[in-house]
Amino acid sequence: RIPAWHCSCGEIIVAREAPQKCAKCAGSELTQDTDVLDTWFSSGLLPFTTLGWPEKTRDQEVFYPTTLLITAYEILFFWVARMIMFGCHFMNRHKQDSLIKQASGWCEKKDDSVPFRQVYIHALVRDAERQKMSKTKGNVIDPLEIIQRFGTDATRFTLAAMAAPGTDIAFSESRTEGYRNFANKIWNAARFMFMNVDRVEPGLRPGRGESETRPHTGIAGFQPVTLEDRWILSRFNRVAKEVNEALATYRFHEAANRIYDFFWGEFCDWYIELIKSRLRRAEPHNALARLVAGEDPNKIMAELRSNLAEVISELGPSKMADFRSKMEQFCKLLEQHSPKVAWPEKEFDDEMSKLRASVAADREVAGVACTNLLALFEASLRLLHPVMPFITEEIWQAIYDGKPPLKSIALAPYPQADEKQFDPVAETQMSILQDLIVNVRNLRAELKVEQKLKLPIQIFAHDPQIRTLLEQNINAIERLARVDNVTFVDESLSNLPASRHTAAFDVHVVYERKIDVAAECERLKKELEKIEKGIASGQRQLSNKQFLAKAPSNVVENLRKQQQELAALQTKMQGKMQELGCS
Repeated sequence: RIPAWHCSCGEIIVAREAPQKCAKCAGSELTQDTDVLDTWFSSGLLPFTTLGWPEKTRDQEVFYPTTLLITAYEILFFWVARMIMFGCHFMNRHKQDSLIKQASGWCEKKDDSVPFRQVYIHALVRDAERQKMSKTKGNVIDPLEIIQRFGTDATRFTLAAMAAPGTDIAFSESRTEGYRNFANKIWNAARFMFMNVDRVEPGLRPGRGESETRPHTGIAGFQPVTLEDRWILSRFNRVAKEVNEALATYRFHEAANRIYDFFWGEFCDWYIELIKSRLRRAEPHNALARLVAGEDPNKIMAELRSNLAEVISELGPSKMADFRSKMEQFCKLLEQHSPKVAWPEKEFDDEMSKLRASVAADREVAGVACTNLLALFEASLRLLHPVMPFITEEIWQAIYDGKPPLKSIALAPYPQADEKQFDPVAETQMSILQDLIVNVRNLRAELKVEQKLKLPIQIFAHDPQIRTLLEQNINAIERLARVDNVTFVDESLSNLPASRHTAAFDVHVVYERKIDVAAECERLKKELEKIEKGIASGQRQLSNKQFLAKAPSNVVENLRKQQQELAALQTKMQGKMQELGCS
């Protein structure tokens, strides 16, 4: 109850202990106020009573007001509003320490009586159907069980990625499972990096002699020597800028999703695949080059014997005699010609010098690629750390070989964008290259081409500069699109089957697949009928006003999306039937 007593004379007495008489009239008929102070009353006093109020203390000067309050919307009136009202009343004319105020970035604020500068209202976690969790409904999700099944990082990332302002989180285990796969992707990328660092440049890891952390702006030590280097450097800085802006405005879902798209979609799926050929150049590709590189001759000979034994085992008894005969012929030719070959000593030395220079150049190319990979990965881990702290800490410690310059990655500077490293030209060029590779992959999938089979393609570039760009990156196109020959033509390819037309190029996959046209038409006809039935059924439901009034909004939305997907499939099927001339 409120510690206030009313006297018949109208006096109100507030005291810790029950008074015996009125201080004004000395009357003893005192009645305690019947109202009560609920728990929110004392909670509303929390911001300043914990700092020594009503006395003026140094703690108040330093810690009041605080920067941020995080809460849910259902207690805004009960708690947040009361803290603000009590703070503005009891801490009126309070002044925060000017140095603390300057360091926190609130110098322009004149009123220091409010208990906090900002309030972040977080979402409520609901079940997958957006129902509030309840024991009676049986839809309560145990976070410890989720963490046990999917890991802490995946659970944390799920909540961050779904924390859009103004909406509750419909927690989905399938999303968490997807982010566990993301954690596995990060781990596998780290294994790939360590494998190449130890193979190409064993002493490359930082921390062995470095006493300072890497700068927080851009990526220090990154050498952009190729298109993919310039592209990924620009993309990292652009993503770092977007993530910092999102975090500053508490849009955690945008920050998490930008990091996810960059790490998986750009860093792992594209950049790592593009630099694999450069990393492999650290390995000499023939026995002579390996000898020049200083590799043990016995090891090379053992591998050659092993390869020969593997070839022989694959031949089988029927081809073994023919293979033995050819090997005998080769040995006789070798005996006949080897004494006659008199390779001048100077020519031999020149050839060896060229080979050594080639091996050294290849190692240098691989070394630069490896250095860039390590620097980019380290910066990406710092960018990812707030939403996936455990896996990033583990890998970051391993990068520094257990001797990091700071105790934890959490103490390392958070990456900031260096606008000098932005390269819109490289981003545009890489977008064209990616578009070509993706279109070829999609055409292969539509033609049902086997994954291992390489096919020739034809390209019509709409601009000479685009043709030059594609010619300079033929190796990447051949490797990532599974192509064995690229031919540039001077006429449009848009009217050919198995082709794609874009604003920058036309591409045609040269592939003749023998099919039974009648059987294929029959199959497509059945699929089209099935799609049309689905469209008709969906349209009936969406035109039913009773269904729309009673069905949950997410069910209606999913049905509309399904109708859009079916309409796209219908158009695709009709196009295929038209190509085959089906009646």
